[in-house]
Amino acid sequence: MNDDANAMKNDISYMRTLAEQGRSGPIYGGAFLVIAGSIFGIACLVQWVILAANLPVTHDQCIVLWRIATGVCGGAMAALFVRLYSCSRKKPVVGNAPNSAFAIAFTGCAIGVIVSTLAIAFVAKMTHAPETQQLFGPIIFAFYGVAWCVAGAMARRTWMYLASAVAFSSTLALVVLAGDIAELLAFGIALLFTLVVPGVKLVLDEKR
Repeated sequence: MNDDANAMKNDISYMRTLAEQGRSGPIYGGAFLVIAGSIFGIACLVQWVILAANLPVTHDQCIVLWRIATGVCGGAMAALFVRLYSCSRKKPVVGNAPNSAFAIAFTGCAIGVIVSTLAIAFVAKMTHAPETQQLFGPIIFAFYGVAWCVAGAMARRTWMYLASAVAFSSTLALVVLAGDIAELLAFGIALLFTLVVPGVKLVLDEKR
């Protein structure tokens, strides 16, 4: 009986330690957010400039722009992952529950974004309704909003709720701007405040 009580006490103490680590310790992964937000944010702004200035660039060439951005982002993330994995082998990083929750939330978010993007593209092609693709932006930021909300709850970081609110607000803003050139500008700005800025904060927290 005493052994069971001691085991339970140890488990409770362990969970409390994890929670305390989450409150004060750094959360890793901010660099991935900075990479994704910067690359796709720049792609948004480039296409916005092309359309706003009425430059002689075709729709197919704009698609190439996004394919290049996707390739560069994937390559940069893969390189960063390899580097971080190599560093972790030399100097292991102690994980905690909030870090795990953050990783799971944004991994699920990335998977959701990819699957929903493919689904919308398929529906647009099958129904011959290209305007359906206007849902890309709103759905992406809805996923970001959920991910930041979960991360904020688990890590007990109040500022993450602000990032979540910005992401949800961006969802509504992109709905209002759907079909307008300004949507691309709004998309780029939203990526700055929902991925790049929070990601930079996480990176700075790691260094402290």
